[in-house]
Amino acid sequence: EYAVRAEAAVESFVQPGYGNLLEAMDGIDGRPDTAPGVGQLPGGDDYYPAVLQHHLSIDLSPAETHEIGLANVERLISEISVALSTLGYDVAERGFASAISEARADGGVFTLDTETAKADVLDLATRSVEEAQSAFTPMFSAFPQADLLVVRPRAGRESGSGAYYRPPPAVGTRPGLYYLSLGGPTLDIQTFQTTNFHETVPGHHFQIALQRESGELPLIQRATTFTGYAEGWALYAELLAFEAGLYEDDPQGNLGRLRMELLRAARAVVDTGIHDLGWSKDRAVGYMTDLGFSEPQASGEVDRYVVWPGQAPSYLIGMLEILRLRDEARDALGADFDIASFHDEILRHGSLPLSVLDDVIADFIAANR
Repeated sequence: EYAVRAEAAVESFVQPGYGNLLEAMDGIDGRPDTAPGVGQLPGGDDYYPAVLQHHLSIDLSPAETHEIGLANVERLISEISVALSTLGYDVAERGFASAISEARADGGVFTLDTETAKADVLDLATRSVEEAQSAFTPMFSAFPQADLLVVRPRAGRESGSGAYYRPPPAVGTRPGLYYLSLGGPTLDIQTFQTTNFHETVPGHHFQIALQRESGELPLIQRATTFTGYAEGWALYAELLAFEAGLYEDDPQGNLGRLRMELLRAARAVVDTGIHDLGWSKDRAVGYMTDLGFSEPQASGEVDRYVVWPGQAPSYLIGMLEILRLRDEARDALGADFDIASFHDEILRHGSLPLSVLDDVIADFIAANR
């Protein structure tokens, strides 16, 4: 009965509603690429700081977020330049963007020209996640009970999606699902493992499956997500993979990890540049291509920031806040600091505003001092 009623509701209300939305959007005059930010709209100067704070869940102004992004871009340029030099790429001779682009090309791709090739990549992702779990065992004492399946998005969605995670339900049983899009002709090898760690172990699967399975949290906390916390943890998880030694024999993979962190720092710069500082699309795309991102990727990223203001900086800001809290706890507790206990404390309360997470770790320090 419920399935029949749900189907009727979708057909009667949801689908016509999307039709009306598309019709309304078709009738809206577009804005030129020279002024794509919400700051150009009525009330935009107030809207952007509000929506940025919504996603970050911490009190940072657009100007402060922009400066943090710039500082971390510079930090990562330095770290990546060292990694490139170690691999034999002369950054001074080639230039940063050319060197990182050349290294990415040399890192290779998975060719996805047959269903067999795509199935092999899915199997490889499954094995890499399973093998990685043992490396993280010393870093955690609580682990999700839900299984994890690596699957492809449905046919109609795969061509327009990347990798993403769908958690098990708060009520009922279903494994966590890691959707790995194989709709393109190739898949970048250099960033393959980093994406796996971000979406699964110890990233979103560890984080959100534990939240959904908690018997201590009320339902609303098991189902709610705060962007800065969720994406900050997943970016932090990429760093944990490095700290766990999973890139010791994979310098190209570690370069891919650093490239992905650079992308998140650049997002903080470009999102605030567009919506607070009035950057044009050309300026935003040029900023990213100067960092070694291809023009198609940079253009697609900038389009995302234009239509989703405030979300893009949450990855970097969330990770930096977790690292700050980790340093604070380690400094305060000294020899009594335990990384597994710290991670369990970060995760056991479910998704939190970053401002509240600060209070949680203060209590953790007080209880363990």
